[in-house]
Amino acid sequence: MKKVVLLIVLLGVIHTLYPKSKRVRYKKEQTTSVCVPHESIIRQAKNVQPKKSKLTKAPLPLCKCWLASKFGPRKLPNGKQGYHKGVDFAADIGTPIYSMGDGKVKEAVMHPMFGNMVVVDHGKVNGVPTQTRYAHMHKMMVNTCKQGNCNQRIKKGQIIGQVGKTGNVRGKRPEHLHVQVEQQQKKDKKMKKNQRPYVAVDPLPYILATDAVASIL
Repeated sequence: MKKVVLLIVLLGVIHTLYPKSKRVRYKKEQTTSVCVPHESIIRQAKNVQPKKSKLTKAPLPLCKCWLASKFGPRKLPNGKQGYHKGVDFAADIGTPIYSMGDGKVKEAVMHPMFGNMVVVDHGKVNGVPTQTRYAHMHKMMVNTCKQGNCNQRIKKGQIIGQVGKTGNVRGKRPEHLHVQVEQQQKKDKKMKKNQRPYVAVDPLPYILATDAVASIL
């Protein structure tokens, strides 16, 4: 009986010192977490100037991945010099992949090199026709279609796939997202009619300007 009385008194004290509103607020504060980008990504801000655009969504949760390979020249496994046309983010299989901006699916296929791959056409970005490419997916979350036969519209931040290791991947940890930002070339006299190919540019300036990174820089 004494124990029951003591428990009731203790509950009364807790209720007085910590009203329900405060207890609920404290619980919310404890469960709310901020996705802080991995240090390998933040470090790049020292050398790369962020490029603001309408591509404001990071291609995946930047606190659940790290930068595995940058854009530009790199040595291939056979020892020869190659050129990496995108950036690689190592992450667990199944990690969600987001479209960096509004647009429409241009291609969603199983590619011999890129594996499960989705290309999103964003129209003009900073005045230049731009598309993004997401490769090596475990699973595509859009309707599969070949170039010229796609009509699915995509919203910024929409999940378009999951990180995987399909296609041509190597290493002890092959699962990763390869992402490219590609811009259409200006018309050249040597080009045939309607021939304006897309050329890959460094995605890091765009990724460093996304909301997930810009908010803490």
